[in-house]
Amino acid sequence: MMKPVSEQPAQTRVLGLVDVIVRDRGISLSDTQAILEGVSGIATSAFPAHLLHGKRVEAMFGYVVAELDQCRLIKEEDAGETLVQQDARLAIPDYRIVTKTGRMQLIEVKNVHGANETAALMMRPDYVAALRTYGDLNQCPVLVAVYWSRWAAWTLVTLDDLKPDGQRLQLTFADAIMANRMGEVGDHSIGIRTPLRLRLRCDPVQLSVGQPDVRFRVRTVEVYCGETLLTSPDEQRLAFFLLLFGRWQGPAQAITDDQRIMTAVEFTAAPDQPMTPKQGFDIIGSASELLSCAYRHATVSADGAIDRLRPAALPVPITGVLPSDFRSDSLPVWRFTQV
Repeated sequence: MMKPVSEQPAQTRVLGLVDVIVRDRGISLSDTQAILEGVSGIATSAFPAHLLHGKRVEAMFGYVVAELDQCRLIKEEDAGETLVQQDARLAIPDYRIVTKTGRMQLIEVKNVHGANETAALMMRPDYVAALRTYGDLNQCPVLVAVYWSRWAAWTLVTLDDLKPDGQRLQLTFADAIMANRMGEVGDHSIGIRTPLRLRLRCDPVQLSVGQPDVRFRVRTVEVYCGETLLTSPDEQRLAFFLLLFGRWQGPAQAITDDQRIMTAVEFTAAPDQPMTPKQGFDIIGSASELLSCAYRHATVSADGAIDRLRPAALPVPITGVLPSDFRSDSLPVWRFTQV
């Protein structure tokens, strides 16, 4: 598990913002009124949507990679001031990471919100060249982490994986999947038996035809993988996590008898397409996908508005619900890592 290095006190961090206002406005640190006006102007202005989405995804990448638990260090590379020679043309990536194997990488994070499979990341050649220059100066490769929000999918590719397309460099979703190196930072696809079911057993309730509102009292909660009841707390914890954040969807239905007496409500999650016969499992999502969905739940409201860039409390880490040594006959797990 990773932990944050102690940050500077809030007062010190705010002083950094104040210093920016002082320099931009040409005022003095002793001019309290002018500083307050500057801060108020920033706080009351609407932040552009693309900036909010971009910075939230950037912060999410750090969380996702940390919880995949294959890095020794994750640092915001573009934080603070950087001085370079006047003729240098470089761009600073978002992160510097060091994996547990000792590999150091610089990561530029991008967000692509496409409506269909033709969505692509487009980057200017001069910007890519500036990223490469920064990597060369640091003797460290620069990679691009792309969040494909339509699929809640992360890919990690090299700068050389971007291909010319007119006056831009392009990375399609299909090409990104083929070249994906997220496995190097611990990402993997997760397969389990289908379906997952959450059954809420309740006091018997007589249902009437056309009844618009039904109130019931839950007495017990049961979780099933396939037809197997999960009894271990570790199995139940993982199943709840997968039900909440996995890609499978399904209906909720009342369980009734012949007399229309309801005894339970059941939520079922299963893949849209049935599994290959005799395969025995289906993919419910990748680890990074599950973590990103948990992160979205903690930072984005139900109507899609961004509430915060980082959650006040971190979402449930996948290493807490699916440790590397997890084994269960009732909830068997298959893991697949792309290399």
